[in-house]
Amino acid sequence: MLGRTHLIFGTTTTLAAVTFFASGLFPTAGSHNLIYDLQGTPHTLTVPSLEPIVWLALAFAAAVGSLLPDIDQPGSLVTRIPANRARDFRRAGIRYGGGPVLGSPARLTVDAVSAGGMVASAMLGGNSGRQRGPYRLLLIVLAILAASLAAMFRWLPPRQALTLSAHTRHSVAFLLACIAVVAGLIAAGGIAHLINRLPGHHRGFTHAPAVGLALTAAGLILGPSLFPALPGVGAAFGIGYLTHLAADAMTIKGIPLWLPGQHRPSLHLLPPHVRVQTGSAGETVFNFVWPPVLILLVVLTGR
Repeated sequence: MLGRTHLIFGTTTTLAAVTFFASGLFPTAGSHNLIYDLQGTPHTLTVPSLEPIVWLALAFAAAVGSLLPDIDQPGSLVTRIPANRARDFRRAGIRYGGGPVLGSPARLTVDAVSAGGMVASAMLGGNSGRQRGPYRLLLIVLAILAASLAAMFRWLPPRQALTLSAHTRHSVAFLLACIAVVAGLIAAGGIAHLINRLPGHHRGFTHAPAVGLALTAAGLILGPSLFPALPGVGAAFGIGYLTHLAADAMTIKGIPLWLPGQHRPSLHLLPPHVRVQTGSAGETVFNFVWPPVLILLVVLTGR
């Protein structure tokens, strides 16, 4: 499936699932008559009464989970989102900001966000091989910055270098280490390129059900402790991840049944003659079918 299909399907399905399991996830969940069947009988759903920021966090966690399995594909949507959003921010800042003057705080903010988005995409593997120029430029800039910081101690007179506090030296060392990691990932093509070289390549380890279940369990266990003010975020991430695997298991290629190897068995959720070809008319049909099916499940499971 394409990235946009995973994003919409995963996020919507996850929010619906969170609502289904609200009584177990949220102690303050309340019952509301939201839907009616064909005979006009109301169905009562348990819907949590949450702050808007919590709903946004649940949607964000579901979106991340629904796209994360494609981190094994260079140039996939999950690797390009930071650069795309930074590019949109830059266009909006220049358009609605009246064209900030070069060097002004507004222009520096726009440029910093744009550069940060490019760096993030380069680290994730947003370069699919078609646009190497910007990423090479980023690598050169990072190398110059690291060299400048490393040479800073040599530029200083010995007495001043010795008077630098331990905190300053540790901060510079940490910054140099971060720059080295970022530069190394960009030079290697990003995280997606590294994962893509593992056995199975695309739809390899990140698409294995065992990995998906392990990440879901980790989200359920770590979510409450890492994000105590955002209940259900770990569950939303895990469900979003599993929806990606389920959608790809409906395609012709399927997903690995176990951990991928040279000769991996595939897992398919549909018979051969109705499996979906990614990016084809079959995926369009899938996008028309799953919304009413999800609504029907809501009606049937309402209580």
